[in-house]
Amino acid sequence: MSDFEEKRLASNAYNRAQASRYESLANQYQKAYDKKKAEIEKLESARKELSKQIQSYSEFRNAVSQYSTTISTDTFKGTRRDTFDKTLSKIATTMNTHQNEHEMNLAKLDAEIAKRKLELGDLGGAIGSAWNAVESFLAAIF
Repeated sequence: MSDFEEKRLASNAYNRAQASRYESLANQYQKAYDKKKAEIEKLESARKELSKQIQSYSEFRNAVSQYSTTISTDTFKGTRRDTFDKTLSKIATTMNTHQNEHEMNLAKLDAEIAKRKLELGDLGGAIGSAWNAVESFLAAIF
């Protein structure tokens, strides 16, 4: 076998090995991409559900806070009314606190979803680069 033929075979073997290596890397990136995408879908589902719950809670909170104005002061007055109004005020404050906490959690979910979408984009780029490397190494075989 000639020296050129030996170099060609060695080069082809190297190119095949590198193509195989990058193909394996692309497959690993694809698995990570699929996993990350599933995580994002779960987070988006949780975000949607939390948003519905916040809306429902907000409507309930509004209904409770209107009790003070909808109940007539003609038949319900004095110290009992004052105690009722104070208790209702405490309830409204507590409900506002809970709603604010849920809205903060919603904002945290939004931030986490955005972060993971960026990671997903990075993985998509890495997958494309790995497949381009595979194509380049396979094209170099002669």
